[in-house]
Amino acid sequence: MKIKLLRIGGRFGYYRLPFKPDNPARPAKIVVKRRGELFVGEAWVDYIDGAWVLELPYTDEEVELIYLE
Repeated sequence: MKIKLLRIGGRFGYYRLPFKPDNPARPAKIVVKRRGELFVGEAWVDYIDGAWVLELPYTDEEVELIYLE
């Protein structure tokens, strides 16, 4: 699913999630596709401007979220 950039904070982008993660108090295990490359790792989930967001080291307008645990 495509997720859109909500805000830029320094070198991180905050991408809006369409749902609340199961446990937002811990880092989420993720797989994200950006410009044809996969990123597999962990990312923090936060609640900003009334939306659940994923903090990623990108500032692209849109990335593809493949997996979130």
